[in-house]
Amino acid sequence: TLQQLILKGISAKGGTAAPGTELKFDCLANGNVRVTVDDTVVGIAPGLAGPFSNVFLDEEGVSPALRESIVENCCGVSSAAEDKDDEDGSFEITMSQTAEGKSNVKTKFQLPKGMKDVVDGAKKNSASLSTTTETGEAAAARRDQHISASIPITPAEMPHFASMSIMMFLFIYVFTTVRDTKDTLVVSNCGAEAIPFLKLYGVMPCATAFIVMYSKLSNALGKQALFYVTLLPFFVFYGVFAFVLFPNRDLIHFPLAEGAAAAAGGGGGALTAAMNLMRYWSFSLFFIVSELWASAGVPLLFWQCANDVTPMAQAKRFYPLFAVTGNLAPIVSGKVMSKVISLQKTKDDIGFGSTLKKLAIIKATVGLGIIFIYRNVYAMAEERDRKERTEQSLSTIRGIEKTGKVQITM
Repeated sequence: TLQQLILKGISAKGGTAAPGTELKFDCLANGNVRVTVDDTVVGIAPGLAGPFSNVFLDEEGVSPALRESIVENCCGVSSAAEDKDDEDGSFEITMSQTAEGKSNVKTKFQLPKGMKDVVDGAKKNSASLSTTTETGEAAAARRDQHISASIPITPAEMPHFASMSIMMFLFIYVFTTVRDTKDTLVVSNCGAEAIPFLKLYGVMPCATAFIVMYSKLSNALGKQALFYVTLLPFFVFYGVFAFVLFPNRDLIHFPLAEGAAAAAGGGGGALTAAMNLMRYWSFSLFFIVSELWASAGVPLLFWQCANDVTPMAQAKRFYPLFAVTGNLAPIVSGKVMSKVISLQKTKDDIGFGSTLKKLAIIKATVGLGIIFIYRNVYAMAEERDRKERTEQSLSTIRGIEKTGKVQITM
């Protein structure tokens, strides 16, 4: 059988099919199939020429281009078969070599049911297929041209590049906004000397806990789910702080006892800073979360996404340019912050609270923009992979058309 001949040929090569092993099947005039493994004839499989024709010329089995290639290049359909419809539904082909060693032997094969219409359709589509291929190659050449020498990006790559650049801009925008806010809250209520104390005893332990939790979640969740689980809590906290914690700061913050105040007054700046940080715990928490965003935003979430959806060939050209757009975020953030503060009606805590709410709404909008772009770039990456697989398949078919051979490589 065919399977036994294939196994016999592979066994003769060492027992296993190494990469590059070539299996070749030649349909002979007598209806048999000659099996060749790496240019070594293994044997003859009797009576399989007809089934082979049914498989490779089947209307639903392969593409029109491949059917046309097999009929016109491999089988050598004669002009008589092209111009004449036989009553019995058969067609004449020329075999390159028979089992007896004869060359250019003509014989008749019975077409499978409905196969004659398929062959005729393949011939009619030959000219249009060639024109479509040439047009597609010209369009691909235009798409591969860079916009300019200083911007090594093709027009087809521009949507992906623009999306990733805007995403980096949004991440840095949020970082700049919360950085200014956290320093204002802590310095104005706890003193500048509290910041080193808070970073050492607050930010460092929380950052360690964040890394441990992120590592565990990465083993339990997929990439996109992990992105959302990491991203959303930050924006939820900023909204809760602006609309719940800060307006009720007098109720939730601890009052300073008289004895503690006296002790702090004689104990130096470090003790005073520690007590103020505990007293204004919501401001300390805002500072810690904002410091975590500095570590989780661009360094973690953005670059993880960029590495997933950007091929290596694009990364070499795109990554340096991402920073160009991203570094515009501090400038825009400063302008927006100044505009929002200028709209503040009073200079007291009530006016500052209204500013926090406006900034929280802006941050929530930015967060939705990040999620939208994130979903979009992954959709574009999937579409790009699908097109690459299609191009590989078309390249294989064009190779078959040029060589006129169908080979199976294991």
